[in-house]
Amino acid sequence: MGRPGTDNSGIVPGQHSPVPDQVVPGLDPGRRPSNSSPPEEYCFDMHLHKEALKMAKAIGGCVLIVSTKGKVEYESEQAKLLPLVKGGELVQPDLLSFVAEATEEKVTVTRRFTGGFGPMLHVAVEASHYKGWIVLSISNLTETVQTEQVRRDFVSSVGHELRTPITAIELIAQTLGVVADDPEQVSHFAGRLEEEITRLSALTENMLSLSLAQEKASDMEFTEVDLDKVIAKAVRHQEMAARKKKVEFVVVGKKAKASVWGDQASLVSALENLLSNAVHYSQEGAQVRITSAKDYSSREVAVSVADQGIGISPEDQERIFERFYRADPARAQRTGGSGLGLSIVKNIMARHGGSVRVVSVPNAGSTFTLRLPLYEGG
Repeated sequence: MGRPGTDNSGIVPGQHSPVPDQVVPGLDPGRRPSNSSPPEEYCFDMHLHKEALKMAKAIGGCVLIVSTKGKVEYESEQAKLLPLVKGGELVQPDLLSFVAEATEEKVTVTRRFTGGFGPMLHVAVEASHYKGWIVLSISNLTETVQTEQVRRDFVSSVGHELRTPITAIELIAQTLGVVADDPEQVSHFAGRLEEEITRLSALTENMLSLSLAQEKASDMEFTEVDLDKVIAKAVRHQEMAARKKKVEFVVVGKKAKASVWGDQASLVSALENLLSNAVHYSQEGAQVRITSAKDYSSREVAVSVADQGIGISPEDQERIFERFYRADPARAQRTGGSGLGLSIVKNIMARHGGSVRVVSVPNAGSTFTLRLPLYEGG
């Protein structure tokens, strides 16, 4: 039993039970309500807190609720992923200035910050007033900005690359008008015209392939794909070009008997690009060897294309997967190379969670290897 004059809880009747300090969710645990009155900007009563949380969740995404002096009272999980807050305070000078501006204006203000919140980080911030607090809704625009830059670079590169064959076709057409009475010259320039048209057609096709390869994986038709069938189809598609140059395709060893989860057309295109490059950079009579094998330790399957061509210098190996980059521009001019093939391969592999690697020795040949996660059903 308890002491006389108490109930079993040990509290004297009529006396209030002690109430522990309340910790308001989303607030700094170090700032708890107390009997003393804190500075006004720290006052965040429970009713206001619930309303603010409801609004923050309705906004969704990356949200901060701050006082007019930059003290952070609420930080969403998405906001924690950005370098905005440290020790309960805004750490970005630009954002602090923005809060001060929004406080003074007393209206909703939106501003875009480019690169100010860390390396390659671009955000748009909207500041709204709510009962004496500032609600910051932050949109991460980094991927959008980078995509815009890639598109600008791509359009610029495409314009430059298209100009060359178009100019050549224009000059040949003018020349044909001049030599119309000379059958031999007409035949010569007609052949040149056909070469440039073929080159322009290949460039256009590669640009379309690259555009498709850069689409989101969700836009591709992913199914279980038999990799041996991908190899057979790619070899068949490039067989005529190989025969024309007297290059032999040799599929080495047993079939991989492996499946991957992917878009079959894209995977065939990736392997075709490697085979096409191998033919272009091989001498007549050379072999191009294709091998495939499972790697059980990494749960991947590897497909390699090895040629006996001119090889690639170490400095060029760092750049060959860039769009329009050609290690040997003069040879590309003769063979009609666009400099897009390996970029297409890299993008397709990235969309499939795979990779492409090269091992090459100048004047000894190159080996390109595609690695893809094994598909084990389910």
